[in-house]
Amino acid sequence: MKQSRAMSMVEAIANVAVGFWVAVTVQALVFPLFGFHAAPAQHLAIGAIFTGVSLIRSFALRRLFEAIRQQAVRRGSAHSPDPHPVCDHMTDDGLCQSMGELRALMASCSA
Repeated sequence: MKQSRAMSMVEAIANVAVGFWVAVTVQALVFPLFGFHAAPAQHLAIGAIFTGVSLIRSFALRRLFEAIRQQAVRRGSAHSPDPHPVCDHMTDDGLCQSMGELRALMASCSA
C-alpha cells in the first residue's frame, strides 16, 4: 500500500520531534565533557538547526524509497527478490494468499 506525501510528512515530523528532545538532552549532557558550555536557549537553537536538517533529510529519503518501491511494483518486481516466493496472490492490503500456507494452516488445525 502506498504511503501518501502527507503521511510521509506526519511520520517525519513525529520522528524528528522526538529526535529534537533527545538531541537537546544529550547535547546538554555531552557538550560540557568536551569543554563546550551553552545556555539552554543556545542548546534549543542548535537543536532546532539540526532538527530542520533532519526533517528535510528524513522526508527526502522517505520519498526516495517510496519512489524506488513504486518503480519496483510497476516493473513487477523483476529486479528485486520476491518477498513472498510461495505467494499465489497478493491482496490489495499487501497480504499473501498462498494455497500452500492455507493447506498447512488447515492441516495444523485438524491435527
